[in-house]
Amino acid sequence: MGDSLKNVLLYGAGTQSTGLLLMALDGNLAVPDLTIFADTHSEPAFVYKYLKKVRKYVKEKFNYDITVVFSGVYEAELKQLTQFPLRRVASLPLFTANGGMIRRQCTHEYKIQPITKYIKNKYLITRKKKHSLPIINRWFGMSLDEIERCRISQDWWAENRYPLIESRMYRHEVINYINTNHPKLKNPPRSSCYFCPFHTDNYWRKLKEKHLGEFKKACEIDETVRTNPKLKEKCYLHRSLKPLNKIDFEKHQLEIFGECEGYCGI
Repeated sequence: MGDSLKNVLLYGAGTQSTGLLLMALDGNLAVPDLTIFADTHSEPAFVYKYLKKVRKYVKEKFNYDITVVFSGVYEAELKQLTQFPLRRVASLPLFTANGGMIRRQCTHEYKIQPITKYIKNKYLITRKKKHSLPIINRWFGMSLDEIERCRISQDWWAENRYPLIESRMYRHEVINYINTNHPKLKNPPRSSCYFCPFHTDNYWRKLKEKHLGEFKKACEIDETVRTNPKLKEKCYLHRSLKPLNKIDFEKHQLEIFGECEGYCGI
């Protein structure tokens, strides 16, 4: 990996990617040439509030900008299934009544594609030629407790880097760094769509208790996906195969079920 590669931080507006950005801006790492956030327009309000705070903070303190891209409003497209059931919508990783899961398309279409398009346009990346070499160091904000999520890049033009893992940092250490060095941004949230099937019971419980409006919207989407005539089996947002509004979330589920490929910023 040469020093000439551009460092691009895939920002998720969550804990680890925020910590990684602040560590770089503090001088502990090279400052990213680009920090980019792909907006699904489906994050909970508290994530957007935090994103706004971070963007303002790094602009005022470091004169640094976070670029935002998007390819659509995912929640709106899912809700339209009720009116237009045959319309094509990127699939969620839903749990099916036969014990399986639907193939996930949402991360690719609402996160990876808009980010990749922007990077390729910005750095004039075209088709690979005989002697083409990587152009980008693609930074992911994963900590040591998520090491199993690391992936080798499948794009010729990019190398995947995991600076927090290289620094042997765990998630709680990243939170401590933010709280200690940048208290105005303390206690960063987990970032993901409010209706993501990979949420833990603990997340669902907190959403229901503290953000009831978004929980109700998630319940509406949970009902909507079962109206899709393209699906052969009944599908659910929750692994219990029960409607979201019928579940008791008091049993704390500590593990993260599944993964978001590092693009969602959880």
